Amino acid sequence: MKTYISPIGFDTTHLLALLVRFGIESHDVVILIRPIEDDDRSFRAIEEIQELIRKIGDDITIKILKVDHRDFTSMVYSFVCTLNDSAGKPGSNNKLHVNLSGGPREILTALTAASMAVSDKINMVTSFSDIDRELHIISLPHIANSPDDKEYQILCDIKNHGPTSFADIASRLQISESTISRQCSRLSALQWITIESRGKNKFATISPSGEIMIIRYNRPYDD
Repeated sequence: MKTYISPIGFDTTHLLALLVRFGIESHDVVILIRPIEDDDRSFRAIEEIQELIRKIGDDITIKILKVDHRDFTSMVYSFVCTLNDSAGKPGSNNKLHVNLSGGPREILTALTAASMAVSDKINMVTSFSDIDRELHIISLPHIANSPDDKEYQILCDIKNHGPTSFADIASRLQISESTISRQCSRLSALQWITIESRGKNKFATISPSGEIMIIRYNRPYDD
C-alpha cells in the first residue's frame, strides 16, 4: 500500500508524472493539499486527478487536506501529524511518498519543513523540476534530533577521517570500541552516518545529514 501526499495547484503535471512513474493500485491513498480558499482552477485540477484515479479503481482513497496558507506554524504542525499518521506503525507495509512540487509556495515551504522533521518516516520524496520538466527523487536530510557532546565528537571524527573503522575511531577518541559500536549504531539509525562491513571490520562514513548536524550544532570538536 502506498500513500501519496502532494500539494495541488492549477497544474497537475507534477502529480500525474508521479502517479504514472510509480503507479497507483487498489487501497492506495492520495492526499491532496490545497488552501482553504475556494478557486475554480484548483477545483478543475482536483477533478482531473479524481477522474483519472476513478478509472483505475474505486477502492483508491482520495483525501483533500485544506490548510490556512497564512499560518505557517499551523501548516507545519498539520503536515507533521498527517505524515506521521500516514506512515503507519513500525513494520507496516505502508509506503509513504511525499511530492515537494506544485501548489502555492507557502504550502510547499511548510510541507518541506514538516517532511524534514519526520524524514525517517518517509519512503520516497520527489520533486518535479520547472527547469527540465522531469520528476526527480530527492533525499531529505534527517535533522529531527540533536547530537549530544559524545555523538557530536564522533561525527566530527568520522567526517575528518572517514571512511574509518570503529577501532580507529576508538583509538583516536580514547573510547572503548564497544561504546563506539553502540554509538555508531545509533548515529546510523538517525541517518547521520552510513556503516559498511568489510570482512570482520565495520567502517563509518559521514552522511549529508551528519554534515548538516555538524554545521548546525557547531561545537569545539571539529578541528
